[in-house]
Amino acid sequence: MQRRCVEVFESKFIKHDNIDGFLEYPKKSTERPKIYLNKDRPTQRKKFTLAHELGHFILHNSAKRKYRIDNLDYSQSNKETKEETDANYFAATLLVPEKKLRSILGLSKGDIEFAAEYFGVSKPVIENRIKWLQKNK
Repeated sequence: MQRRCVEVFESKFIKHDNIDGFLEYPKKSTERPKIYLNKDRPTQRKKFTLAHELGHFILHNSAKRKYRIDNLDYSQSNKETKEETDANYFAATLLVPEKKLRSILGLSKGDIEFAAEYFGVSKPVIENRIKWLQKNK
């Protein structure tokens, strides 16, 4: 069984500073996929972006190169929004495990800011994670 590895780099995105990161699939079978993170983003953002791009690699592994450098309209229902939502869900699940989140929220009396700080993610990540947990009861 061949192991799949991904290389991770931090870079300055001079021409596209609005990008948090991206996944680049290899051009040759001997190369590894690469994830590039915007060096100028806060640690929380880089952490989520890395998990998000790993989600794309695991869930949507494809030889096609696609880069989305504009804001995605999540109100649209198409393959691209589904893939982005899947990657966001993967990242939130990886970074904020359900059992630990429930424990932290119980101990902190539902303090979302405390939970965000505990997991090292933003408040919206915690809020979305809670919504997904409630939706999938």
